[in-house]
Amino acid sequence: MQSWPYPTLLADIGGTNVRFALAEEAGATPTDIAVLRTAHHPDLADAAATYLAGIGRDREAAPAGAALAIAAPADPARQKPVRLTNSAFTIDAAALARRIGLEAFWVVNDFEALAWSLPTLASADLDQIGPVAPSRDSTMAVIGPGTGMGCAGLLRDGTGWHTVAGEGGHVTLGGRTAFEREVLAAAAARADHVSAERLLSGTGLPLLYHAVAAVRGDEAANRPAPEPKDITAGATGGDPLCADVMTTFCSLLGVYAGNIALTFGASGGLLIGGGILGHVRELLERSEFRARFEDKGRFSGYLGRIGTALITRDHPALGGLVYALQRSLPSLPVQRL
Repeated sequence: MQSWPYPTLLADIGGTNVRFALAEEAGATPTDIAVLRTAHHPDLADAAATYLAGIGRDREAAPAGAALAIAAPADPARQKPVRLTNSAFTIDAAALARRIGLEAFWVVNDFEALAWSLPTLASADLDQIGPVAPSRDSTMAVIGPGTGMGCAGLLRDGTGWHTVAGEGGHVTLGGRTAFEREVLAAAAARADHVSAERLLSGTGLPLLYHAVAAVRGDEAANRPAPEPKDITAGATGGDPLCADVMTTFCSLLGVYAGNIALTFGASGGLLIGGGILGHVRELLERSEFRARFEDKGRFSGYLGRIGTALITRDHPALGGLVYALQRSLPSLPVQRL
């Protein structure tokens, strides 16, 4: 088996930020972590060059490999330039390889990289939601409301862990209560397809705000929605409409999370990443998230045995890339130059 070249550039590329780091050798803890805004760079090659120059690794001891976790389907990006689902930022892995002189690169969906991180997390990296802690000894699923919504599965068999990536953030969102169904109908009046990402993400929060306001009969339904960060801040700062929006967010997230846990058979746990919930952690724990998660009729008992938790470790996907390269290199779709 051909070995992987080190040092390796690690990148977790989302719709808002690119998180860069270096892995000096197989299994190494990511170092020199930096976060750059995608809006400040036209493409990945430019952002990576800026990062490497900033840490003095653009010439001396420059990376020989790159592992790229992207907020978009990975297969097309292995063959041609692609734009992120929620950003104009362009990813051209071949152009990156030429610019910094790579020997090999690997492109993977960002939530697949997050799934690879799950075996590396300590108990201190998880904030349990509800009465059951994830066992993490069998199949797990991970979801995450950030700029968009992602999901992936991590399956275990006799040979180890294996990831399953998809675009489950774009499945049609459902509600369980009359109020939730009214909110979804109000959102459908403004959007052609009310997917999980359409409401349960940073890009979706303004639409959810308008939908909740419309159902409440609040005149805010006819005004421009606040920025997502202002909605989450308002929810914990005394704004009753923002509090209703985020309470509804958590309830609908529970519905969605239960669907994903059922789909993967995630007996080892349903883990939640993404950047939004860290701002409203206490509200999440008080919300109907767990009740909606379990509310699946004949399968409520099945879901009642599945633990749920919020991932609190910073930049876990970077560690997931390192873990995958060390443990599963022969099965990864890497490109060598």
